[in-house]
Amino acid sequence: MQRGFLNTPRSKRVIEEAYTPQSPPGPEPSRQPKTSSSPSIRRTQDGGAKAAATQDAMDVDPTVVKDTPFDQAGSRKDENGTSDKAEQHPKGNNDPKGKGKANAVDVDDDDAMDEPHPETKDRKGKGKEKADDMDFDFDGLDMPEDEDTCEGTIPPRPPPRRPGWGRDPREEFFHQVPPSHGGTHKKRAVFRLWPRDPKGEPLVPNEKLKGTLSPDGYPWGATLYDIYHVNRIPGVTGLMSVMTGSALCQAVTALGELDAAAPEIEWSMLEGKPRMEGVADTEELIRCIDTRLHLWPSLMKGMMGMEMEMDEEEDEEDQNEEDSEEESDDEVVPVDNGVEPKCIPPPPTIPVTSPFHPSHYPKPWPFVPFSKTPSILLQERIPLYLLPQTLYVHDPFCLLSARKRTFPDTSWTSRPDIIRTYKLNLSESVRREIEAARVKAEELEEFKARTLIILRYQRTKEQIKNYDPIIEVPFPAYQRRMTKVEESHLYVSPVAKVGEGHHSIVYKGEWELPREMFTKPTICPLCFKESADKEIKRLKDTGRWQKLMRAAAWGPKGFTGRKPTKAELNEVNDPTNLARDGEIIERELTCFVPPNIAPAQVVELLDEKDIWNTWMKNRSANSMHLQFTRGDEDESAKNSYVAVVRIDPQYVSQNNCTHKVQMHQFPAPRTAKFTVVAKLSLEHDLHLAREASNYQKFPEHLFHHYNGYTIISQLHTIVPVNAVVPQFYGYYVPKKDKEGSPGQPSYLSPILLLEHCGNPINPEKLSVEDQEECASMLLRFQRAGWLHESVAPRNFLVQRGKPTEFPLSRQVKPERSFRLIDFGRSRKYETAAEKRGEEMETLRMFERLNGKMAVTLSM
Repeated sequence: MQRGFLNTPRSKRVIEEAYTPQSPPGPEPSRQPKTSSSPSIRRTQDGGAKAAATQDAMDVDPTVVKDTPFDQAGSRKDENGTSDKAEQHPKGNNDPKGKGKANAVDVDDDDAMDEPHPETKDRKGKGKEKADDMDFDFDGLDMPEDEDTCEGTIPPRPPPRRPGWGRDPREEFFHQVPPSHGGTHKKRAVFRLWPRDPKGEPLVPNEKLKGTLSPDGYPWGATLYDIYHVNRIPGVTGLMSVMTGSALCQAVTALGELDAAAPEIEWSMLEGKPRMEGVADTEELIRCIDTRLHLWPSLMKGMMGMEMEMDEEEDEEDQNEEDSEEESDDEVVPVDNGVEPKCIPPPPTIPVTSPFHPSHYPKPWPFVPFSKTPSILLQERIPLYLLPQTLYVHDPFCLLSARKRTFPDTSWTSRPDIIRTYKLNLSESVRREIEAARVKAEELEEFKARTLIILRYQRTKEQIKNYDPIIEVPFPAYQRRMTKVEESHLYVSPVAKVGEGHHSIVYKGEWELPREMFTKPTICPLCFKESADKEIKRLKDTGRWQKLMRAAAWGPKGFTGRKPTKAELNEVNDPTNLARDGEIIERELTCFVPPNIAPAQVVELLDEKDIWNTWMKNRSANSMHLQFTRGDEDESAKNSYVAVVRIDPQYVSQNNCTHKVQMHQFPAPRTAKFTVVAKLSLEHDLHLAREASNYQKFPEHLFHHYNGYTIISQLHTIVPVNAVVPQFYGYYVPKKDKEGSPGQPSYLSPILLLEHCGNPINPEKLSVEDQEECASMLLRFQRAGWLHESVAPRNFLVQRGKPTEFPLSRQVKPERSFRLIDFGRSRKYETAAEKRGEEMETLRMFERLNGKMAVTLSM
């Protein structure tokens, strides 16, 4: 890695100055622009002809933009009249020579096929640009490398973690406001100032120069250090805008103003693009609960019980006020007398092959529903083609009739279980999309199954010293992932009632799903290594190893003579079994890996870097090479001939693995339980059906969490790019039985399954930043072309912690996250007047935003 700007004493001084309270800077002296020869300037994002620059990246909608108030020193005033000084140059004159950046960025784009970064493009030891059919070279491993930083300086920002594992602690620096700019009481603020050439041209709106945009279409910055105050007219203080670094980079490049902000331009080039941040890894959460259950079963039950009791108390507290509004004093809620229904339908027949068959539940499973036993809050996005086709609803309290009543005894075992059968109900257009997505997923699984993955291990120093050959080991037969889920089970109980409105009743349900939906096939690294060692020992004992060495012209001291041909080696090598478990191998993927890598890690990296989809687009290539090793390793193998021997070990079935306890793998069922929200509709009400239809029409980006921040022009503030709406887990309707069938009540409500996102907000108790984030949810929803049509505090939910963090991290850093719900009345809009009405309702609800939030005047 190159040293860069931030690995110098100058960068250390800049950071120290940024965290030290500064006095107001003096007048800005004039600077003479000079011709730039910096390589970083030549690597601009948009090298087009000189044109008018833009400040439109902040003011996305010019009709709603107003000037941000600044005092004489160029500081932004908040709603209390206090001012936050924009980050100035340490010398007090915005000299570009001393302008610092918060940290160097080493961007690793999600797409491994993109152009390599200039700093890593010429790294030694990479694979050839093209060999055989396809060669790729990337650093996909989290392995230690030599630090190229000065002692006492800020280290380069680490690359993003694997999705689902939260934010790297070393990256927290870039998401914290410096103490000198209100960091002790602010979560977000604009504290950097973009230097301008005193003789530069004004920044004027330009639709073509908006910089990087979020999926919503708002200006986007990766960190707080990528958003700036900037003078629209150089030398004129007080007329400032807030813009992202990528937009400013394009703007000043179009103006030819390259020297005044050379470090900032270089910094913006390393920013990257908006990246989806996965929620806490569901597979890891399942594994953690299994481990804790086996190691500390009593402690686990106690902890889960405390958590459930806390959740129930919060739900009751937040629901008391709502219930009092909905129920009049004269209303009498009937009490359920516990009389069993006249006819109970027979339970469904579950085949032995189903993961829900009783034979697949080791002790202590199965648990009694709602008995304070482990259940994971499901927040992961499930592809629509994986939604279960059949939903068996366990309803001993007959809640599916959606009637208001109370129960004297709510224990699950107090009544016989009643199982109702529901079917997934989606629109015709969505069903066609699902079938197309399922066909594509099946083709991908077929492609993976017919590809032989070979690990070519890098030699250790000891092996190089002993003149050992390079070993190639093929993967075990590929285990196909499921592309269709036939059934699932939902448990509902009155003890988990969330709320009740004019149109629906909401319960927290326990949703039991096949584990294969979230877990990947396991490959025990110890079994893998033992199988390879046994095969090498067998070859040596039978004398075939010596034949292999002679055929490969390799001896005790290395290369012995003429380099053999591939045909000569094939005559001696044991042929790889090309028809394992009925799969015909059509192509080979050779991975050059370090000696200590786990096989499962290679599989994960292939999925993360989207290698499979890239290869499928070029099906003519029947082999591919991927380089996972560092460039300076095993130089002898690159400069001279080294024998390569492929072995074909017999692998042990994972069911017979003897290392499960050592690898923290314990007997577990083939299913897992998750907490979701089950929304039921009152009889003769159509809101639930309309809401389910709307969820199927929402754009995909409303369901996802993204890194970085967006500038919301109507609010004149920056907010994180979190998901706007809950995850949609399907709309299920009762299966129509034949007339006169036993156990069929007069009314069974349809069920809308959603992510549980917390409790309704109290606007009066929210800070200004929290109110801004709530208002941004509605504005981003409108930006997608939708009107909510039911703006009220009960439809904004708040929960502790971010879904992208693990539960323990949410307890340590209890940041609030928000979500917008209840879309039974939502619709598309066409005119600005419709949109303006909801914005005015938002202003009335969030009083602290009065005078700060602008409304739309025209489309």
